Amino acid sequence: MASYSGRSPREGGEGRVNERYKDLSYDRIARPRFLYDQILVEGVLNIVAGESGIGKSTLVLDWAAKATQGALPGDHQGQPMNVCIYSPEDSRSMLKARLLAAGADVSRAVPIGERYNEQGEEVLCDYLLPDNIDALEEALETNSSPFLIVDPLSNLVGGDGNKRDDVRKALNPLAALARRLDVTIVGLLHFGKGSGRNARHMVSGSHAYIDICRSLLTMAQDPETGEVTVSQDKANYSNLPASEHNWSFRLESVNMKDDNGEPMSVGHVTGWAHSDRSVTEVVNTSIDLGDDEPNDCQQFIIDYYQQNKRSTPDMLGCGFPANEVIAAGSGEYTKQQLKDARRRCKGYRFESKRFGGEWWWFTTGSRHLATLPPSNDSNGSRGGTRWQGGVPEVLVPPSPQPNDSNASQPFIQSRWQGGTHNEAKTPNAQGQRKDNDQRGSSKEEPNPDITSWLTTLPQFVGSVDWATLTKRQLIAIRNQKPGLWINKANEELYRRDRRQQDTTMKQECQKIA
Repeated sequence: MASYSGRSPREGGEGRVNERYKDLSYDRIARPRFLYDQILVEGVLNIVAGESGIGKSTLVLDWAAKATQGALPGDHQGQPMNVCIYSPEDSRSMLKARLLAAGADVSRAVPIGERYNEQGEEVLCDYLLPDNIDALEEALETNSSPFLIVDPLSNLVGGDGNKRDDVRKALNPLAALARRLDVTIVGLLHFGKGSGRNARHMVSGSHAYIDICRSLLTMAQDPETGEVTVSQDKANYSNLPASEHNWSFRLESVNMKDDNGEPMSVGHVTGWAHSDRSVTEVVNTSIDLGDDEPNDCQQFIIDYYQQNKRSTPDMLGCGFPANEVIAAGSGEYTKQQLKDARRRCKGYRFESKRFGGEWWWFTTGSRHLATLPPSNDSNGSRGGTRWQGGVPEVLVPPSPQPNDSNASQPFIQSRWQGGTHNEAKTPNAQGQRKDNDQRGSSKEEPNPDITSWLTTLPQFVGSVDWATLTKRQLIAIRNQKPGLWINKANEELYRRDRRQQDTTMKQECQKIA
């Protein structure tokens, strides 16, 4: 064994200055930086893994779309960036459609699966690692991109993805590239077969994938609700508390037309929020095939709610802290059984939300008991009682479906904010419009202006400033537009109706408290 003299590394052997290595005194300490706050780490390999067909690519492309607009929360928020995408399994056409549906600036999205020579001829690119790491670096530098998406990551491995040494040989240079260029690399992987274990152990291929990455996000879909759960199962640099490592979202279809005018639809991420369930819990939960009556565990939660409900910290709902009912039922039910029962509770819709550092299970005004008898005083609203979030009915006469080929025209906000031009010229127009709104079910003469206004809407739902629309416009969208437009219009109508109910709801909750 060699002997050590105790000299400083700078002195090297026999007093020579060491030119090959530097001790840490030369280095500056810098905090980790995040492309997406506490989720996607800059300068390292990040992995997103999950079940097939649940929206992994759609979610990552949603992040990419926000990055092109500078809208991704993190250290680069407000700074639009170029995104390189290596996705040999998707066509450029489909990538563009999905990014547009997510609101991307597609001029900043660059597929790097092919390049074009001076003659304009397409040349396929080969990025199998480790041999082609220089080609990958050239693609990133040529496009000035600090964000690289690889879907799937296994396409870069120039060996057997199930062998540790082959995976390490391929991905170690990739991790070094990310560090050298300060590039955020996100690679997608699938889950393998099997269940009944920790989600991170379900990632397909060698465990070296997980060892090399610094952030691992896993995904699974609840077979009952369709909701997709995302968990951060490895977080070397994140400082989020354990209770905040889970999120959920839903996939919705966006209807659009291709450049030939033919209809098509693509997936879109909606409802991204923190969740109290992990992916491991989701993949190990069996489907409830029971009848319409609450089971024992669900009935326990219902009984606890009826005896212990009180106002939530924001005064907008009634319920109780989750740890209370979990502690109360610990002698008979496991924590997982209670959490599953909360989601599936027959007759009640319990929401779960964190207030400060504490999770609450509660019902709200619009999602109260499904078993409540209808009220005689529905206030002209749909859905029975005033607590069930009905939307006042204002009928808009049906009209032909607008031609979406004009959807790219600029969104004209001013025309309908204070009524139509025709109404402005008619002395009693405002009073007549108000009377019609109040009557709700009264018939109106067909109004061609609402039809022409619908044709001026942007092609994508996310481009509309929904808060500025009038109630009449929202109802017209709900009655005459398809898919996601209906959902968005209903959400905005509900939000306005909910705002009117808040005062009454607070009073009711204060009485309970």
